Amino acid sequence: MPIAKEASKTFTPVPAGSHIGRAIHVISLGTQPAQPNFLPTFKVLVGWEIPDEVIVNAEKQEMPMIISKDYSLSLGKKANLRRDLEGWRGREFTAEELKGFQVENVLDKPCMLNVIHKTSASGNVYAVISSISALPKGVTCKPRVHDLIQFEIEDGESCRPSSSGSSP
Repeated sequence: MPIAKEASKTFTPVPAGSHIGRAIHVISLGTQPAQPNFLPTFKVLVGWEIPDEVIVNAEKQEMPMIISKDYSLSLGKKANLRRDLEGWRGREFTAEELKGFQVENVLDKPCMLNVIHKTSASGNVYAVISSISALPKGVTCKPRVHDLIQFEIEDGESCRPSSSGSSP
């Protein structure tokens, strides 16, 4: 088990604004415990690299910044996952698609991310994805730098999917 330490004060959030992003992580977080006014919910985390925003890593290499968002695994009418996927796809789900969607299909797919900054109670600024949409016509995403990761907590293993797949 990793050792927890005091958080670094040098964390740099993804800048606020519109960014081209590419999905690189789909991580199953399993069923999360009930919260006041909420039932236990199965959660999934999706992570994106932001090719035009770089940060220097521990090995002194410039790497694209990463931002992520967790979702309840639901395509209900009011579900954030459904809203973001429909924005990304540029269309609503069909009745047939609503019967089941493989979230890992978004891996390696580009999109536009709108990022806003929020301030925590302790005064720390952090980045939040407020919306996702398809790339505008004629806009492309730079090649992926980070490895694709799909992790299923139920299986206890990580797999690296192939570079091909269907659209989000």
